[in-house]
Amino acid sequence: MKKIKIDLKIGFASLDIGAREDVTTQYLGTYKSVFKGRGLEFDSYRKYSPDNDDASMIDSLASARAGSRMVRQFIEERNMDVFFLIDVSNTMILSSQPKLKCEYAAELASSLGLTILKSDDNIGYALFNEKIVEFSPSQKGLNVHSRLINALTQANIYGGGYNLKGAIDSVLEYLKEGSLLIIISDFIGLQKGWEESIKLASSKYSVIGIMVRDPIDRKIPEGIGQISIADPMSGQSLIVESSSIKPFFEAEVKKTENHINSVFMDNGSDFLALQTNESFIGKIIELFKMREIRWR
Repeated sequence: MKKIKIDLKIGFASLDIGAREDVTTQYLGTYKSVFKGRGLEFDSYRKYSPDNDDASMIDSLASARAGSRMVRQFIEERNMDVFFLIDVSNTMILSSQPKLKCEYAAELASSLGLTILKSDDNIGYALFNEKIVEFSPSQKGLNVHSRLINALTQANIYGGGYNLKGAIDSVLEYLKEGSLLIIISDFIGLQKGWEESIKLASSKYSVIGIMVRDPIDRKIPEGIGQISIADPMSGQSLIVESSSIKPFFEAEVKKTENHINSVFMDNGSDFLALQTNESFIGKIIELFKMREIRWR
C-alpha cells in the first residue's frame, strides 16, 4: 500500500542542538501559556517571598504551624480536549513544491499533536472530504498520535470532494463545550453555509483555522501557456490562456482568502495562513503569542 511521506522531525533536524531545544521549548511553552488547563490543584506549601508573592496568598493556619509566613503552591490541572479536523480532499493532493499540501498538513498536525500531548492534554481527530473518513475521540497518550500519523500516511485516504460545513456539523454533535477545535484545510471549494457553521463552532469552542496552500493556489506562474481550469462545484473544465486570466485569478484568490480570514476573526476565533514552501514552526509560535495578547 502506498504511503504519504511525513517528516516527523518537522524541520528541527536542520537546527543545531541549542537552537532546536530553544524552539521546542518556545513551541511547548507558548501553547501551555495560551491554552490554560481546567483549574488549579493544591500541591504544597512554601515560604512567602515578598519580592515574588502577593500578600493575599499567605495561608494563616499554615504560617502559624510553621512559625513563618507560608503560601500555597498550586499546579495546573490540564486535561483539555483538542480536536483536529483535517482536510484530505482532492485539492490537498497538489504541489508545485517538494511537499504536497497533504504532507505539509500532516507534519503540522503531527507537531501540534505531540506538543498537546506533552502538555498533558487530550487529542482527537476527524479526517474529511465530502464526509468524515476517519475518526478518533479525544484521548490521552502517544497511541492516539500514532494512529493519527498512520491514518495521514495512507495514500488511499486522500481524494474525493469537499464539505467543510458537513464536517464541522458532525463534530458539533460530539465535542464537549470548551474544547479546542483546530481546522487544517486549504479551504478550496467552500460550499454555501460554511460561515454559519464556523459561527456556531466558535460560540461553543476555541477555534483555530489553519489554511495550508501551495504557491500555485495563489499565483499562476509566468509563461506556462494554456491551462485547464475546473469548477470545484460542477467539475466542468475549460482550456484557457493563462496570461488572460492571471490578474483576475489572483485578485479573486486574495478576495476569497480575506473573506475566510474575516469569518474566523469576526467570530472571535483565530486564523493562520501557511504556504508549503515556508516553515510553520515560527508562525505557529507567533499565532499563540498573538492569541495570548488578544485574550489577556
